[in-house]
Amino acid sequence: MNNDFLPFYQISQVSIIEEFVPLLGIDVRFKNNMTANLEYRQSRELSLSLLNSQLTQLNMKNLTFGFGYKTRDFRFPFGLFNNTILKNDLNFKLDFSLRDNKTIIYQADVTAAEISAGAKNITYRPSINYILNQRFVLNIFYDSNLTKPYTSQAFNTSFTTFGFNLVLTLQ
Repeated sequence: MNNDFLPFYQISQVSIIEEFVPLLGIDVRFKNNMTANLEYRQSRELSLSLLNSQLTQLNMKNLTFGFGYKTRDFRFPFGLFNNTILKNDLNFKLDFSLRDNKTIIYQADVTAAEISAGAKNITYRPSINYILNQRFVLNIFYDSNLTKPYTSQAFNTSFTTFGFNLVLTLQ
């Protein structure tokens, strides 16, 4: 009535999220106690900002594969523990992962898209689990992570962690 138009709903941003988690996944256990797994994940998030007429697209692709082996009565072939036999279950596992994250910005008045963030990430994770008895499990692990960013605003980084865990199960 007073030429003051104020909408009931004010929408500043609209988002669409698509995820295929996992898009493809295979877990296999062989007769010789070897295991193998493969997984491919893909997701995309689109965000349209109505305040500045900007579309932001976040793409994520992740490929993971791993191998494992489970044995009993393991005999050390070398070193200080030469010919020592471990009577309980011993699990070896190796996981390798490639991840690609990329954030792309599309603006209404600019014809070319701009990469604003994102990185390629490589992860390598071997581990050994040994069941000491019904209550204790010993886990020895190593984790290496290498990140290569798409923009010059961040540096290449590499992280490595290693150690062991002793897990106590109370029942």
